[in-house]
Amino acid sequence: MGANAVNKIKARLRTIIKEEIRRLNEASDLSPEQKAFYEPIFKEGAKKLGYKIKKLYSGMSGPQAELEIYKLFKTQSSSWELADFFTKKEAMIAKKALEDNMLARKIGEKGYQPKITLSKDSYYLSIWDLKLAGIKFDEKKAKELRDA
Repeated sequence: MGANAVNKIKARLRTIIKEEIRRLNEASDLSPEQKAFYEPIFKEGAKKLGYKIKKLYSGMSGPQAELEIYKLFKTQSSSWELADFFTKKEAMIAKKALEDNMLARKIGEKGYQPKITLSKDSYYLSIWDLKLAGIKFDEKKAKELRDA
């Protein structure tokens, strides 16, 4: 088998794997009844807390929402995560405040000053996290549907 044939097989396998990952991501493992109950709760949380829902699915401890979040990192000789934010606007405000007020950025040597970077990531929020955030829902029904 020649190198060209191997490359064609590898390319086809990559395509098949990407298609299967896309199908898995599109599939929701919540029943219609579960989705009808949980979705408004997560949307109420989104309205109150300001997050963006990527996907709802069933997790080990009940329904979860995959959220889009923003992370701030301080990078000097290595990288440290500083904070997570639900919105890019909040993250940019914090980034600007850090850049303007960090001692190491004000008096440090230019070549060694820390850099503050922003990146997008996912966060997995459970229905029970929303309860802690003050979102009210029928806990008994939530437990029944979780176990259904």
